[in-house]
Amino acid sequence: MQILDQPIDTPRIISSIDYVLELCSEATALRQVVMLVWPLLICGTFCLPHVRGKVLSLMDAFEDDYCEDLRVAREIILEQWKCMDSGLGRQSFADLMLRIGKYVLLI
Repeated sequence: MQILDQPIDTPRIISSIDYVLELCSEATALRQVVMLVWPLLICGTFCLPHVRGKVLSLMDAFEDDYCEDLRVAREIILEQWKCMDSGLGRQSFADLMLRIGKYVLLI
């Protein structure tokens, strides 16, 4: 898996994901999570396994401000992790949505 031609375990990628997740966490504490589902979704699908708990806890924290968008984002992230854990590697968003029967990002 790569982001901008860099492996996801590159220190710069790891720190960038950590930074975005921290900003999401701070916004959650201030109840300012509008439009943060996308950064959380993207970081969540690229994060290393040891960060998954933080991603899920942020999704839980966003719950009061989102409904369907957050539920679908969670499904996409969980499906991505399942593919990664089963050795299929990171899948495209289009493939994930087809797999789970959601078409929200296929515009």
